[in-house]
Amino acid sequence: MSGRGFGRCRPAPVQLIVFALVTILYIPCISVILVLASEFGWKKAHAISALEVVLAIAVGGIVFRALSLGM
Repeated sequence: MSGRGFGRCRPAPVQLIVFALVTILYIPCISVILVLASEFGWKKAHAISALEVVLAIAVGGIVFRALSLGM
């Protein structure tokens, strides 16, 4: 190996913060999706899950831009 590998890659603090935030907001666990489906139906459960994915990515982008300006 020439020293190129995943061990040498160090993410910036801003990337770590954004990754943690998006991971928290991203997709609910399967039990939450099943409860949503039983309460509202599969169509709304899928819509809520899709909205959460879009919201998580949008919030991650906004936080990344805000933190990049500040750091």
